[in-house]
Amino acid sequence: MDVWDSEHVLFVEYRGPVPHTLMAQIMLAGSALVEKLALLKPGAAVSSERLRDSGQVPMPIVECPVAHTLAELAHALRITDTTLPRHDDEDFVDVRALAWSRCRPHLPDWPDQQPLGETDRGRLLGDFAADTADPDDTVVRSLGETPLGHALLPIAAHVPCLG
Repeated sequence: MDVWDSEHVLFVEYRGPVPHTLMAQIMLAGSALVEKLALLKPGAAVSSERLRDSGQVPMPIVECPVAHTLAELAHALRITDTTLPRHDDEDFVDVRALAWSRCRPHLPDWPDQQPLGETDRGRLLGDFAADTADPDDTVVRSLGETPLGHALLPIAAHVPCLG
């Protein structure tokens, strides 16, 4: 990971008939997105540290349990796969299938979301409706009452009405 925790580069070493390293570069700005996947020679993590230019952002190597690393990769792949535009680079797509086959058993659950209480829900709906041209407009109120409306309320409540 870099010193600002905005990028993780994961290296997972595999021994066996064909030893190799699965590498994933994950960008963490706003969300965890897999930027790059590659199959490298064994020992790639140590080699990458030696090859870093002294002017680049420091990325100290930190050993982590394999299960933790594969869970982070699975989470980032899930978000990457649901984010547009989708990766269509041939190399990425080929290695993506291998990466998924190795990390899918470690895929964490989506974080639980707690429903809003009636008081908070009413306050958000009121704020949402107050920022419109007609706070008593039934269309605005019904939008705020829908599940989609609830997902948009925290954002929409801060956007001034242009009407």
